[in-house]
Parts: sequence; structure tokens; C-alpha cells
Amino acid sequence: MRRHTATATSSSPKAVGFALALALLAAAAGLFALGGSTSTSRAQTLERGTEIRHLMEGHSECSRCHGAEGVRPTPSSHAGFTDERCRSCHAPGPPPQLPEEEPPVGDSYCLNCHSNPDIAVRLDDGNLLSLYVAGSVYATELRQSVHGDISCATCHPDKGAYPHAGIDMSSRMAYRARAVKECSRCHATVWEDYSQSAHGQALLTGKSESAACYDCHSESSSGHAIRPVTGPEAVVAPSAIFRQCGRCHSHELDTYLETSHAKVVRFGDPLGAATCVTCHGAHDQKRVDDPQANLTKSALLVTVCRNCHGGATENFAAAWMGHRGASATRFPIVYFTERFFVFLTAVMVGIGIIHVELDFFRWLANRLRRKRGQG
Repeated sequence: MRRHTATATSSSPKAVGFALALALLAAAAGLFALGGSTSTSRAQTLERGTEIRHLMEGHSECSRCHGAEGVRPTPSSHAGFTDERCRSCHAPGPPPQLPEEEPPVGDSYCLNCHSNPDIAVRLDDGNLLSLYVAGSVYATELRQSVHGDISCATCHPDKGAYPHAGIDMSSRMAYRARAVKECSRCHATVWEDYSQSAHGQALLTGKSESAACYDCHSESSSGHAIRPVTGPEAVVAPSAIFRQCGRCHSHELDTYLETSHAKVVRFGDPLGAATCVTCHGAHDQKRVDDPQANLTKSALLVTVCRNCHGGATENFAAAWMGHRGASATRFPIVYFTERFFVFLTAVMVGIGIIHVELDFFRWLANRLRRKRGQG
């Protein structure tokens, strides 16, 4: 009896150890099963990733917006995933349906995508339209321009929130036509003139890629670099406007520079002489062959001349030589008269220089003679 008790007592620790081992094995098996279930569930989640709810064109680099520094960073469990890995789980969904009203977002939000040099959209005609806005351009051009105190969404109201609709345009010309219409939202009076002008009609009717607002009001034809209309930076000031027009009308610029008007402007009196807009108008210019254009008839032209030349008559207007200067075959009397006075001026200046030099040598000779007499 005692031996049996002793045996039972001595075997009790082994039984306890065996039971503990079984318990640990069971716990490990449970944890393994739980971990496997979690991994399987996670794999299933990755396989069934949410659909991409934005347009893919121009946004194929997932890490730009969904990286650690992006506007919508992914969970830490996705760290290091490549763009291909992202798209293998997240398939593009249906095109986004924009609500009627979206709260505007800050410009820095826009630059998260538009600071990518490769961002572009393909137009219906097959050409690519870049949508890139360099950070330096934003800081130095846009913020220092006349529109520096407004946001991106002011001029791009349909892009005020993301995701937003893409650009559905047939050509670059159509895009430019839409751009000038955006300007009309603030500049309504100017728009009335421009829309009926030679530039506006050509662009808005699709006849040609004519001048848009930003072609004249920016040195780089950029809507992000619009300059004031007055002051030293103005590209439409009288001292600069003819060169701005000459970017498209190069032949007309060359011939204008030959005229007396251009010479007065170039030699320091831009406010006292006619420039392109003086005769052709600023926003309401017409084609030079338009019957209603100011330059087609002396009766109409004289009204323009009188703005500077008070009392001008139709005969005065009829004597206007246009852009081209006089030549031996075109207005020969004017040409040879001008050459005569150029020659006469050169002769008189030459005689003046010779006279001064002779007087100087005479003074020097007298001075030397007096010194010899005193010696």
C-alpha cells in the first residue's frame, strides 16, 4: 500500500509535465492556425483590393499620391510595394461621378500631381498636352504675377477637388479657346471686345490658333505668368507692346521698326508715338481687310490720326505710308528728302567737329608761343 502510494506520488510530477507539454502544443497549434487564418485573410484582402476611384491617365505612379509623403498615404503594411504590385490588387473602377459641389482644396494639393514633369493628357487629335506646373514656376511666376493672390481653382473651377474629371478636348486649339472663356468670368467687358475681334473670332470658331489672352499678357504665353498692364513689368506698355505683337507678326514688326512712329518710341518717347494698339486696337482689333477696320479708308483712318495729330484731315491720313518706310520706288520724294537731311546732318556735324578741332589747335599753338616768349 505504501509502495503504491509512493509510486503514485513519484509519477505525479511526470504527469503534470506531460499535461503542460500537451497544453503548450495545443496553444502553439492554435496560434499557428490563427496566424495562418490572419495571413489567409490578409492575402484575400490584398487580392480583393478596393477599386481605383480616379482616372488612371496621368496618375499611373501610385507612390506619388499614396507614398509616405503623399496626400493619401497607404497603410504601413504596404510599405515598399511597387506600382505594379498596387495595380495587381487594385483594378481601375468605373469613372468617378463627381458631386455637384466640391469644397475647394489648396494649391499644394494640386501640385502633388501637377509637379510631375510627365503628367499629360492625350487630346482627341492624338497630341499630348502637358499639365506640368514646376514648383519654381508656381513660386516665381504665378505667385508674383498679377493673379498671385488667387488659387488654382479660381481659374480651374471644375478641378477644385480630387478626383476630378479629365480634359475632354479635341485639340490644343479647343483647349486655348476654353482658356480664354475662363478669363471672361472676371473680365467680362474685355471679353465682349475680344470675342468679336480678329483674334477672338479666329480662335473661337476654330479657324486658327490665334492669340489668346495669355499670349499677349505674358512673355512666355503662360496663364501662370500674367503681367500687370501698367508699370515696368508690363509687356503691353507702349514701350514693349510692339515687340509682344511681333512674336506672332514678325514681318509687321520689322516693317514697323522702319517707321517714324517706331523711331520715336525707341528713342525714349513711347507715350508720344503710335504703337500697334494705337491704330489696330487692343482687344477689338479687326482684320486689315475688314471694311470696318480703321485702316482701310482715309475717312476711318483720320479718326485714329486725330488721337495724336489734332486737326488732321483726310489728306493727312491719306499720306500715311503704312508699316513700310519710304524707298526709291515707294514715296521717292519722302525717301530722298530724308536721305538729304541725313546727309546734311552728317555734314554739319562733321564741320562742327573740324571747327572745334581747329579752334583747339589754335589755342594750343598760342599757348606754346607765349611760353617761348616768356622763356
